[in-house]
Amino acid sequence: CPPPAHTGLFAMSARGQVILKWNKIEAVTGFDKYYVYGGNTPSPTTILDSTTAGQITDTTMTITGLNNGQIYYFRVAGKNTSGGVGDFSNEDRATPAVCYGNVLSQTGIGNNVSAPH
Repeated sequence: CPPPAHTGLFAMSARGQVILKWNKIEAVTGFDKYYVYGGNTPSPTTILDSTTAGQITDTTMTITGLNNGQIYYFRVAGKNTSGGVGDFSNEDRATPAVCYGNVLSQTGIGNNVSAPH
């Protein structure tokens, strides 16, 4: 069976990058890695990166090289050693900005809260 869906994905934006954090999957036999999906439209299906194989506690990733002012959407899914990929996590979005501190809702709703300049 593929790993279960993830919960708690949230995105924090910074200059030209987004920092992602999600809850780890509880112990799953045959867990391999997490795939991070992203793009500039909702419900992304493009894999941007993956975590290190076998590291179930590896639940943070920084996506770099993004354009400031562009909205990006993200989801995460787990993969097992048999190649099965689980359901997507909640989706969150972030907009990299020149100012640090733009944080999106940790509930995955995507409310923009900007820090003062």
